[in-house]
Amino acid sequence: MKLRKILISTLSAGAIMFGTLAPVTSAMAVESQAIESDDIEATPEQLSDGETVVLSENEDKPYEEMDYNLDIVSKEDWENTAIGEYPIDVHSAEWNQLSSSETAAACNMPKEFAESLTTEELVDYAVNYPFLMDIFAYDNIADGMNHLARKSSVFEELFSRSDCYDELLTEYLNMEINYIDLTESDDACETKYDSELFIEAYMGLNYDLLSEDQAEKFVEEYGNKFSNMNGQCQESALSTLFYEAIEEKMGVIPESAVSESVASKFVVPADTSADYKCNVCGASLSYKSITVNGKTVYCYKWVSGGYTTSDITRLDKYIANNYSSFSKVRSASSKYNCHSYAWYSTATSNVYWIEDPSPIYSNTSYWTAWRIPMRDLQSGDRITFWSGSTLLHSAIVNSSAACTSKLGHYGVYKTTISEMESFYGSSTTQAYIP
Repeated sequence: MKLRKILISTLSAGAIMFGTLAPVTSAMAVESQAIESDDIEATPEQLSDGETVVLSENEDKPYEEMDYNLDIVSKEDWENTAIGEYPIDVHSAEWNQLSSSETAAACNMPKEFAESLTTEELVDYAVNYPFLMDIFAYDNIADGMNHLARKSSVFEELFSRSDCYDELLTEYLNMEINYIDLTESDDACETKYDSELFIEAYMGLNYDLLSEDQAEKFVEEYGNKFSNMNGQCQESALSTLFYEAIEEKMGVIPESAVSESVASKFVVPADTSADYKCNVCGASLSYKSITVNGKTVYCYKWVSGGYTTSDITRLDKYIANNYSSFSKVRSASSKYNCHSYAWYSTATSNVYWIEDPSPIYSNTSYWTAWRIPMRDLQSGDRITFWSGSTLLHSAIVNSSAACTSKLGHYGVYKTTISEMESFYGSSTTQAYIP
């Protein structure tokens, strides 16, 4: 979650830079042997053979692509389904009978089929993708978009097309969301509000690459949609996601990107204890350092505001509808994230969002990195999920096969470790025992 203090008078932003996480130097496999190395190249086939390995980071492609290699849906099924529609979705009878990794595989079309589509057709598939709201399971939007490209060949291909921005802009200009229905159902997917959020997030992340004409048209339409939404239904904190994405990428929101209808959203709270305003959830926060087992950890502290009741309902519904194997422990919250929940406190009163928990888990006075032939994993251990040298997620171990964690901006959920690996597209896991 990238949080910045925005001053409307100058439209400038203060930036907080975090150091790069150190590469993982060992790996953990729950059910099989682990391979230890600082730099190991691995193929998708090696990743599927039951071993967990450490992958070297690819500078051109920072995350290893997810390869499910499952035959739930055939190429013929894709060819015989109308363009933009999926052979299987949340309304299919078999949806809840499949694991989350299986449903994701079923919605991942063959690469050659994706490559044969026009960009306009790819956009049709993208805005109908059942897992668009996965982007909120990450601490920042860029990681969420990378996740989509790993999880689906639709996004991998779409993001590579030179006319991607033109086609997404056309889709956005023609998109009409019934915000009254959104209020009544609080279902972002059924009302296609998830599609609107996706395009706004992606265009925000790439705002500096848009032509002057593209940017002008998008900002004008964004202002129109923002006004219509706040005139027809309860205000949504997610409605300023476009600006969060711009600032995450550029570090500042250009004056040309700010529509008059949304300018008031960026006023820094009068509360002197608040320094920042999160554009994703609308919460007021301050930048703090806390001490955990004698180690200093920097974080954001929640002061006030955050998701509306409707936002929370929409976020909860998304996980319930798309990840039936996830058992909800607690509803969505913007007050703390997965690292804070796993390494600092599981209490509902937790108000800290930690982006880099490495000072905690690397503290050998309290935590020991799990190695074979140590004891089996057990309740109370911690586990981290990685893609190369990038830390994706932290969780608390419930048993040798299950864990509980806070899913980014979503709530707290319990599921299997393997399902969590699939959910985040993790290539490597590391466990710690107290």
